[in-house]
Amino acid sequence: MTKAAVAALGGCMLSLLIIACSGGGKHKNHEGQVPVDVRDTQLNNGWGFIISVNHKPYIVQQHIPMLQGSNAFASKEDALKVGNLMMSKMVKGETLPVVTERELDSLQITIPK
Repeated sequence: MTKAAVAALGGCMLSLLIIACSGGGKHKNHEGQVPVDVRDTQLNNGWGFIISVNHKPYIVQQHIPMLQGSNAFASKEDALKVGNLMMSKMVKGETLPVVTERELDSLQITIPK
């Protein structure tokens, strides 16, 4: 796939998110809108989350962002906090949202030692 095609696809997905989202969690489907939601997923070593658009996975996050290695979230609640933050950033225009260490700290995400 060319860079232009990837950019066009990303723009289409972002447009769907902006139209469909008013926040994190599960979005109520109104006439003409695409359903968007965040759900937890249990992994062998902890928790992750999936952001879906129109019932199809858009982001599958199996580790805590910004950390070296593949550390899963310690709890379902931690995974959903970060998933909701990422979704809200997407609604504000970040196609692939970045989560900072400061944001992880402010959300009180448990960081493995």
